[in-house]
Amino acid sequence: MNNDYPRIIRLEESADPSRHGDLLAMYSINDTGVRTHSVIKRSTDGGQTWNQVSTLYSPTPGWGIYFGSMYELPVATGGLAAGTIIAAGNAWDNANWGFQEVQTFVSTDYGVTWTQRGNCATKSGSPSAVATGLWEPEIILNADGKLACHFSDERLRSSGYYQKLVMATSSDGGATWGGQVDTVAIGDSSSRPGMPVVRKLGNGDYALAYELCRDSVGNADQTCRVYLKISADGASWGTPSSLGTLVQTGDGRQLLHTPGLAWTPAGGPDGTLIMAGQRVVTGSDGPTTVVQPESGRVVFVNTANGAGSWDAVSAPVTIDPTGDYNNGPGKHCANYSPSLLPTASGSAVMMVTPRFVSGSNTRCDVRFGIGPIGTLPLYAPFDSGNDSGWSTYGGNWSVGGGVYSQAGGSAGPKSLVGSTGWSDVTVTTDLRLDSAGQAGVLLRTTEPDVGADSHDGYYIGVESNNTLFIGKQTYGWTGLASTAVSGGVSTGAWYTLQASVVGCTITAVLKRENATATTTATATDPGCLAAGQAGVRSHLTSASFRNFQVTPAAASTATTYSDSWASGASSGWTSHGGTWSTVALSGTQQQTASGSNGPKYVSPVSGNAYTVSSDVRITSLSAPSGNGGVMARVNSPGTGPDAYLGYFAGIDGSTGQLSLGRANTGTWTPLANSSVPGGVALDTWYHVTLRATGCSISATAQRTSSWDQATVGIVDGGCPASGSTGIRGMLATTDFREYSVTRG
Repeated sequence: MNNDYPRIIRLEESADPSRHGDLLAMYSINDTGVRTHSVIKRSTDGGQTWNQVSTLYSPTPGWGIYFGSMYELPVATGGLAAGTIIAAGNAWDNANWGFQEVQTFVSTDYGVTWTQRGNCATKSGSPSAVATGLWEPEIILNADGKLACHFSDERLRSSGYYQKLVMATSSDGGATWGGQVDTVAIGDSSSRPGMPVVRKLGNGDYALAYELCRDSVGNADQTCRVYLKISADGASWGTPSSLGTLVQTGDGRQLLHTPGLAWTPAGGPDGTLIMAGQRVVTGSDGPTTVVQPESGRVVFVNTANGAGSWDAVSAPVTIDPTGDYNNGPGKHCANYSPSLLPTASGSAVMMVTPRFVSGSNTRCDVRFGIGPIGTLPLYAPFDSGNDSGWSTYGGNWSVGGGVYSQAGGSAGPKSLVGSTGWSDVTVTTDLRLDSAGQAGVLLRTTEPDVGADSHDGYYIGVESNNTLFIGKQTYGWTGLASTAVSGGVSTGAWYTLQASVVGCTITAVLKRENATATTTATATDPGCLAAGQAGVRSHLTSASFRNFQVTPAAASTATTYSDSWASGASSGWTSHGGTWSTVALSGTQQQTASGSNGPKYVSPVSGNAYTVSSDVRITSLSAPSGNGGVMARVNSPGTGPDAYLGYFAGIDGSTGQLSLGRANTGTWTPLANSSVPGGVALDTWYHVTLRATGCSISATAQRTSSWDQATVGIVDGGCPASGSTGIRGMLATTDFREYSVTRG
C-alpha cells in the first residue's frame, strides 16, 4: 500500500471561529484490490495528534482518484462562502485509462462531508494509456475572483507536447469550467512540465512551481528540475514557452522532482518563499546529474519573491532515503510531492511528506513535522521531545528531557539546523561529553555528508584531554587554535559554549556549569568560508546538547556572557527592588515578591550592540498585566516600576503577548507587541530575546517546546546608545534560567 500526494491546509476563514487554526491533512491511498481514494485527517493541537474525519472516493462507479489539491476559499466567490474547502483530483476508469476526469469536490463542514462539483477537464476514449492522461490538479483563487484549476495535460502528444501545464477557470465556484489556456508548454516532443503548485505572495503576485522533465534524457532521476514562474494576477502567465527561472542555490544546488511551495510574511520585507523537492542535485540534465546528501534533509528559501538565488534550510521532516524511480516498484514514493504550510505566526513551516517503510517494496507512510525557516534568532525547542527541523548525518540522535543526545562512538556524526545563508552568527549551547572523546558546534557548514570530516565548515569544541579548540573541516582537518581549559574537561559535566564567527575571526568562550571561570580561544582564517548552517557534532564519543540558540553576530563593545546560575551565585549582578534568589539545584534566578512593581536585576555586562536572551517563566500574577522578561541598554537603574532608561521585552501572563517598550526614568513608552503562539501560561517556560543594534530594536518569544515565535521590531529614534543588560518582572513572580548575551 502506498500513501502519497499528502496535502495540508489550516482553516482560517470558516464561519465557526472555534475551527480557526485547525489543520486538515489529506493523502491518497493506493491499496491492492481497493479503488485509489483519499483520507482526510484533522489536528486541533498544531499537528501533535491527528484524527480521521472523512474518506473521499470518486463518485463514478469503478473509478479511482488521486487528489492533488485541497484549498480553503479566503473570500466568498461563485456562490461559495468563505471557508469552503475545495479538493481536486485526477480520476480514471480502472478498466480503461482512456476515460479520465479532473474532478472537484467541496466541503462546508470542515472536511467531514464532501459534495462533487464540476470537472476541470475530461478525457474520453483511446488511447487507453496512463501516459496520455490528466494529472496533479491545483486549485487557487485568482485576483479577478475566479477559481483557477491548474493541471498537467498529456493529451496533445501527437502535436509534440509530451506534457504541458494548463489552467481552466470558473466564475461559478467550480460548477462549470471554461476553456483551458497553456501556462507552460514546450512543443519539442521531449519536455514535460508537470506537478504545478501555485501560491499567492504578499505583494499580490502569484508563484507557480513545477518540475520540468525531459524525456530525451531517458532517465527520470537525471532530469525533472524545479522551476518557478510569476504572474501578476494568477490569470496571465506570459508566453507558455517561457520557463521562468530555475530554482537553485548560489553554489548550484537544485531541487529534483515534485515541488512543494509555501509563502510566509516572515523573514524580510517581502516575506519568505519556501520550496521543497524530492531530491537535491547538482549538474545538468543527463549523466552529469549528481544526487546530493542533502536530499530529503533540506528545503530551499528565498526572500526576494523568487528572484535570485535560494538558500537551503534544514527540512521539518528528514526523509532518508528519498525515492528513486529506478530502484524498484513503490520505492519512488519517499518524499514524493511533499506539501508545505507556514505556521499561524509565519515564523516556522509545517511539512507533510511520504516516507518509505523499511522492509516493504510497496509502502510509504506520511510524516508530519515543523521546522524553522532560517531567520534569526533561532532557538531549538528540545522541550518538544523531538528534533524536527534538524538534519542528521550519521550517528544515533534522540531527544529527551530537553536534551539532544548522540549515542555511540562513531566518527564525526553531526546534526545541522538553519540556513546556508548564515554568515556572522553566534551559537550558544550547553554540551556534555558522556564518555571520553570530543564534541562541539559547527558554524558556516555546507557540503555535508556522513563521515568524520565530511563537510565544509568550522568546528569548535572541547576534548577530554582538557582542550578547547577551533578548527576548519573541508573534508579534512585543519587546526586553527587550541587552549587548555581552566579546571579541565570532565565527562558527565555540563559546559556552556559560546562560539561566534564575525568576518574571518572565530571566537569561543567556555564555562563549566557550576563555575565562574571562563576559557577563551580565538582564531583568524584568512580567505575564510563565507556562510553556512550551524549545528552540533561529536567524535568518537556519546555527547549531549541543550539550550541551543543562534543569534546574529557583529563587532561590538559588549562582552559575550552566559549565566546558568547553577553555581548558586550571581556574581556581579545588582538588584533594584523585589526579592531575588539564586537556586543552584534548578539553575534559576527567582523573583518572589509578588506585590513588587517592576523589580530589576542588572547583569555585569554592558555594551552597544548585542542580543540578550533568557528562558522566562511567570509563576504568579499580582495584577492582570503582570509580565517578565529581559532588558537592554539599561542606564541609571533604581527601585520603581520604570526607574531606568532602557528597553524591556517580555511575556505578559494576562494578554498572552510579547511586549516591547522603553522606560525613561519613570515613564513607560510601549513600542510594539505581538501575540505569543499558544498564548502565555503560568508555570511554563518561554525563550525571550531582545536585540539592540543602532536604533533597531527587536524581540522574540516562543515556548521552549515550539519553533513558533512571536516577533516584534522597531526603529526607535533617539535611542540610548549603550547600556547594561538584565532581567525584570512586573507585578509577577518570575523565574529565569539560561541567561546569555552575544555580540551584535
